[in-house]
Amino acid sequence: MKITDEMLFEHAAEARNIWLNTLPSQEELPVVSYSKSFERKMKKLIKEQRRSPKTNKIIRYLKQTVAAVLAVAIVTFGGLMTVEAYRAKVVEFVIQVFDKFTQFTFYPNQPETNIDDYSLPEISFGYIPEGMIETENRITSTGRHFIRYENGSNGFFQLTQSIVADGQYNAIVDTEDSDYKVGTINGFEAFFNTKNGQSTIIWINGDIVCKLFGTPDLNELKLIAEKIKIFSD
Repeated sequence: MKITDEMLFEHAAEARNIWLNTLPSQEELPVVSYSKSFERKMKKLIKEQRRSPKTNKIIRYLKQTVAAVLAVAIVTFGGLMTVEAYRAKVVEFVIQVFDKFTQFTFYPNQPETNIDDYSLPEISFGYIPEGMIETENRITSTGRHFIRYENGSNGFFQLTQSIVADGQYNAIVDTEDSDYKVGTINGFEAFFNTKNGQSTIIWINGDIVCKLFGTPDLNELKLIAEKIKIFSD
């Protein structure tokens, strides 16, 4: 028997009903739990689909230019810093904002700098949250100083000092759905970020980039940063 298009069309509805009847009912479907990250992405996708194509195009354009806007804002903000802090600024930086993170790229504004010509200063903490003790203190061959404190109950903070020489230094911060802002630490421009109960502060002190990260809330972490004593040679 020859199967014609008319025969297929005639029985298409019946075939559809047979196929649908083989599918499980709503009650038989398993309950699936999705991660918070997946749910955020789906909500974002649904929100984007509800916008007009023109609106989505504008938003994409804004995302592409936000890094430049931030850079201009920070340069403008730098004019409000103290004269001492401005004179000590020997490191330049570029901020790149992506969907899930922000990358800070620091590089020396003096050409042909050599890391062997620099040394990390001695420091001490003028304030340490109660119950925290030092668990790590080391300097790497690449000019980075790691100091970590913990309290034995998953609470911690870590300071990383990095000399910016022999190229550049990159710092990546998870800024997706986070609380991000710009401010100062002892007159030096600083970047603050809080997400999932952990906070980060990044600031430039002379030719050194400081990154403080940990579980104390942002106000307490800022107090730790502001109370750091630096002993210059």
